[in-house]
Amino acid sequence: MNSVALVLYVLLLLASLVQFFMKRKSMPVKQRRVMGFFYLLTIGLFIALQFQLHVIMPTNYLADVFSVGLQQWMENIR
Repeated sequence: MNSVALVLYVLLLLASLVQFFMKRKSMPVKQRRVMGFFYLLTIGLFIALQFQLHVIMPTNYLADVFSVGLQQWMENIR
């Protein structure tokens, strides 16, 4: 079910992009920029969704480095 929804979403996004490219000449510049921004944001979030299980940043290393300082800071506040 998940892959069927993913394929359907991609097809709808592609159809919407084609429609946008065909009608963009008649749109005002400001509207064209806003719609282009939202399309780029949607595509970027879609790509990020595909890599949600991969570790992009080594957060374990950062947590180890900052956890000691954070614990000391929290103890000083108390």
